Amino acid sequence: MNPLKLIVPITISFYLISCTSNNEQEIKMFNALEMGFENSNRSISNSNIQTYNSIADKAINPASMYKGELWKVKSDSIKTTCNNAYNYVNLLKKESKEKIITSEKIINLYNVLQDTRNRLLQIDTELTLQFSQGLRINNIRNGKIEENLKEFQSGLTNENIAKTQCLLSKLLNDIVITENDLINFCNNKVSVCGLRFDIQSYLIGQNANILKGGTELIINAGVGAYSSKAQPKVT
Repeated sequence: MNPLKLIVPITISFYLISCTSNNEQEIKMFNALEMGFENSNRSISNSNIQTYNSIADKAINPASMYKGELWKVKSDSIKTTCNNAYNYVNLLKKESKEKIITSEKIINLYNVLQDTRNRLLQIDTELTLQFSQGLRINNIRNGKIEENLKEFQSGLTNENIAKTQCLLSKLLNDIVITENDLINFCNNKVSVCGLRFDIQSYLIGQNANILKGGTELIINAGVGAYSSKAQPKVT
């Protein structure tokens, strides 16, 4: 497990839902938790960039491009889907600094996250088998959709702006962690052969060294790439 994901404990989500008061001490606590989520989001997002770069490299490496190209397409779909969800939640977070989130927007947010979850689990069958039960985005416990929605609404329907900001930051954290899990899965599906083609050279051959008058001379030439680890001998 990536240690970056442990910066903010999962268990605080239950505490966030149970707290309803708006005193100064709790506001400070929510602000501190939000800062923790934001730091976690930045760290995981940076890690995701590195993983995307690794997948892109494998997609053009001759030793891994056969699978690399396939899993790059899948990782690109993950990136687009997660970015859309992240941007939606982030926009709502900015709006919630000025006014209370309406019930309509909360339900719409819930539907966006559920749609994101469904889209991610349709990208690849192996990925679906691996993450269908553990995906953090809108993970409906025991299949009770109505109870999950009520809990979701109760957490965001309040006048405590600090709490709302903190909960939305946690949703952003769920998205980047989900993205991290899925693209690492893609990256690990592409193995790279230890041999790299790091030497380029040319080959020239001819059909004869001594020619008689009227004899045809045939010259074959080409350019090739080799791996120094294989210590090739060309004769």
